[in-house]
Parts: sequence; C-alpha cells; structure tokens
Amino acid sequence: MARFRKKKSDAKSKRKLGKFGRLLVTVLCGAFIIGALGSVVAFAKDDTKPVTSLEFSRGGLDPETGTYVETKKTLYTENGIQAHGLRIEPDFESTVTYDVYLYDGNDNLLEVETNIKGVFVNKDELASHVRIVIHPTI
Repeated sequence: MARFRKKKSDAKSKRKLGKFGRLLVTVLCGAFIIGALGSVVAFAKDDTKPVTSLEFSRGGLDPETGTYVETKKTLYTENGIQAHGLRIEPDFESTVTYDVYLYDGNDNLLEVETNIKGVFVNKDELASHVRIVIHPTI
C-alpha cells in the first residue's frame, strides 16, 4: 500500500516579501483604489443642462418639413441640441407641452414627437440633433 507524506510547514520555507515586494503591493493597491474612485466619479458626473442655458425664440417649426414657421403662440430653439443621450425632463410643476423634432447630420427631418408632457428620452440612433418647440399654457 502506498504511503502519502504530509509536508511539515517550516518557518524557513515560507516565502516573505522583501521591501520591494511590499512597495509594489502598496503601489498597486493605491492605483486600484484611485481607479475605482475615478470610475465612480465619471459615472456620477452630471451632464444635464437646464433649459435656462438654451436660447428660445418666438416662432415654431413645420411638422412636415421641420423648417421655421412664423407664429406668436410657441417658442422654439433656433439651434440644434445634440441628440445622443438626450433626456428632456420638465419641472415637476410644469404644465406646458412640447414637441421634439429629430434631424440627421444633413439637417433633414427624421421624426417629430408631438404633445409631450413628461420625460422624453431620445432612442433614435440616426438623429444627430434635435430642436424643441414649447407650447406654453395661456
């Protein structure tokens, strides 16, 4: 019958880290912690812009062509807003409705979302920019 021997743990046979090894482990742990904190900060970064930073003008947009239409009943954004990752969230007490006009890179109208009262999230991957028309409550 075969015999198996169990190695005795010997204090001399254990491997110890030298000064360089401890320094290396400390540096790697520090780099890991800094990287983890950097990731949290990057994901927590707030990229939202309030409506006050957008410029609205009196007028509107044609739902068929997406071009300017003269009217005194609505407000619209003359310049496009980047569509990638766009989320429009009105204030909690807001009573206005708004329309979102989605355009491609050549300023061709792709789609119009009308009479939105709540949150709008852009899901159209082809849209490069949007313009907003606000219908204020009178």
